[in-house]
Amino acid sequence: MRRTQEGSGTPILYEAPSPLALYHRPIMWGLLVAALLVRAAYLKQLHDSPLWDSLPEDQLRYRDWGARIAEGNLEGSEPFDRGPLYAYLLGILFRLFGQELLIPRLLQILIGSVTCVLIYRIARHAFSPGAGLAAGVIAAMFGPFLFYDGMIGPEGLAAFLLAAVIFQLLEADGSQRGLLATAGLCLGLAWLARDTLILLAAPVVLWLLLDPWLRSEMTHGRTREGLARAGTFLFGILLVMAPVAARNIHVSGEVLLLTRAYWEGLYTPDLSLDRLSRQLLAFWSHKELPHSFGHDQHGETIEMLQLLAPAFGWIAPLTAAGLALSIPRWRDMLALWLIGGGYVASILLVVLQGQIRAPAAPLLVVFAGYGIVGFARSVSTRRFAWVLVALIAAGASWLASHQDLPIQTPLTASPPAPRSACAPRPCSCCASAPRGTTGPPPACAPGPPGHSPC
Repeated sequence: MRRTQEGSGTPILYEAPSPLALYHRPIMWGLLVAALLVRAAYLKQLHDSPLWDSLPEDQLRYRDWGARIAEGNLEGSEPFDRGPLYAYLLGILFRLFGQELLIPRLLQILIGSVTCVLIYRIARHAFSPGAGLAAGVIAAMFGPFLFYDGMIGPEGLAAFLLAAVIFQLLEADGSQRGLLATAGLCLGLAWLARDTLILLAAPVVLWLLLDPWLRSEMTHGRTREGLARAGTFLFGILLVMAPVAARNIHVSGEVLLLTRAYWEGLYTPDLSLDRLSRQLLAFWSHKELPHSFGHDQHGETIEMLQLLAPAFGWIAPLTAAGLALSIPRWRDMLALWLIGGGYVASILLVVLQGQIRAPAAPLLVVFAGYGIVGFARSVSTRRFAWVLVALIAAGASWLASHQDLPIQTPLTASPPAPRSACAPRPCSCCASAPRGTTGPPPACAPGPPGHSPC
């Protein structure tokens, strides 16, 4: 981000030279290696547990979708019902290496490790080398990141792509056209991993339009510059969106730009204050939402998630402190605030699902890193007013994150009624079995231990 001139009234991002700045590359590579080692140890524990092959319905759907792609069914016959990027990635890996789940998970821990490096780079660029190091260490040990990297699902990929979007926007400083286009391309790919991420295009475009007026030294043509920046970014998104829309029109005749699930699940009629407040508290909760394959349930089996890797409840106060301490730098922080606020706003429009924090987790960790360094700096420079602000923000965050509210999700909205052993539902070992059928498909083999085959 641009260094602001002294005397301009705007705080300078790098308030003092940091000795860590001399060790940028060693820190970056050290974080990558450390993140890989932590994830490799986690993958070993996962492999030795019954959870390795015991996949719930959502993950089975991705595995079976990838298997169909590997067998040559590339196009499908209907509009996508969810983001297809992860399924096509699985299809490529299954085609090359067979349908063993080790290779996808090895690739995911590599992607997750690179995400940790991107988080370090984002925090270093936005705040300081110390904040970057703190955020990178948190990311390397962050329990939900380990969980995302070990599951068969798009959450880890979506977090990586959104981190790539933020990094490129900061590197572009709002003006470098090539990086703006690739940031748009990455957001388009992130949308193909997780549908609702396309909503983040709106806050990014807003920032690109405002930035020439807030930080640029231009004396004229600011509106034209903002429109050019926004157009470049949107062009990158269009490069991804256009082929998907063309494919949907080809297979179904419907003019459907996004996935069918996006249009069907985006809006909810209940926009009451009570519901919105509960949605916000669910996003900030120290626990993950109830889910068939949740981080909290996973932690009961995998020792690393219990002992070494902090969950969100530990970093929520640090994130809140970092947000509060970044207020004096609001011009330079506006991009991060708008992206984070845009993501939170997007979850208010939809029915809550598990892993709702997954794509936004890199941004939360960035502010957590600054919360540590910014608080220490405020104490050392005797800025006790900001120390108090940080403590109040952290305390309020801790209280909010530990509110146990009965959040309604598709999994918890109503308890399942008693049913027979072969009630209508997908087979546990064949998630492609159609809903509403009774009993297992003829070719369904017995599932993993503890799972009924029908």
